[in-house]
This record gives sequence, structure tokens and C-alpha cells, in this order.
Amino acid sequence: MFIRKYMSLDCEYLADLFYSVVPSYDESVETEITLNQWSEICFRASEIGGEIKVVIDEIDSWTKSTLKSDNVFTILGV
Repeated sequence: MFIRKYMSLDCEYLADLFYSVVPSYDESVETEITLNQWSEICFRASEIGGEIKVVIDEIDSWTKSTLKSDNVFTILGV
């Protein structure tokens, strides 16, 4: 999934959201996100609102099916 359509979104803010929940997050390598971490990212995105919430909601629609079978998914940067 690519989030390039949200070019007006400052990706630094999105990365900060991931860093705040996943201290091992690194934009240049693959990072595993657990179900609990993802739930916290979604919660914080809801608190932030705006484009951050829109992007996380779109990613969430994909992660729901993945997290049904696994308790983790992998991302590479944002």
C-alpha cells in the first residue's frame, strides 16, 4: 500500500506517530508492528484527527485482514 496520494500530509508527522508507539521504528528498514501497537497507533490517530486519521484509517482497512491471521505485520517507512 502506498500513501503518496496524501502528498499534502507531512510524512514527518506520520513517522512521529509511529515512533511514539514503536520505539524501534526505523523509516529505512522493515519494522514489525504488533496488534497492540497498531491499536495504539489507531487510537492516537483518532485523537490527532485530520489527514493523519484518514491515512491510518485507510491502512487499517488493509491491516484488519492481515491481523486476523497474524498478530503482526511489517511496514517499510512511511
